[in-house]
Amino acid sequence: MLLSTLMRRRALGVFLSTTLLVLSVLLLSTEGTITTEVWALLLLIPLPVAIALSPENDEISDSDERRMEWDDGETNTEHSEVADPLDSGFDIPIL
Repeated sequence: MLLSTLMRRRALGVFLSTTLLVLSVLLLSTEGTITTEVWALLLLIPLPVAIALSPENDEISDSDERRMEWDDGETNTEHSEVADPLDSGFDIPIL
């Protein structure tokens, strides 16, 4: 089953890429010049190729086994007084 879905996805990617290429060549021949539509179709060609060549991913990313719990530890809720920036050597920007 995995092989058939992979083959279907690759066939669809090749078909879409070929269709985009043929459409861009047809537009180029009818317009007589390279227009933005032709460039847009040419720039879209790598997307179906990338989808066709991407590997199959059956792994679940948010499984409970792989989820890590982070311990924040002791959080310091006391707020210390912030020193004056001029005392630390910072300049005040003038806009």
